[in-house]
Amino acid sequence: MGKTDHMPNLEKLNTELLQAQLLLQASHQLYEDILVDVTRRRLKATDSEDAPLSDELSARLAKFAQRDEEIRRMLMRLQKLG
Repeated sequence: MGKTDHMPNLEKLNTELLQAQLLLQASHQLYEDILVDVTRRRLKATDSEDAPLSDELSARLAKFAQRDEEIRRMLMRLQKLG
């Protein structure tokens, strides 16, 4: 068994790591985009009937903030590997 026997596995692992990194980046970007949109809407809805919906969206995003922090930590780890 030579070194080249492991090359397909390493290539597969590198591909999977790249895919994971791309998915994590997309998830983080989506969270940031939604956060910006909800913040904008919340500013507009302060005195309107949409305020309760805006408050609910903000509360749900706050729950996802911890998950986004985990995503950012995983991204940093993957970037250190690459």
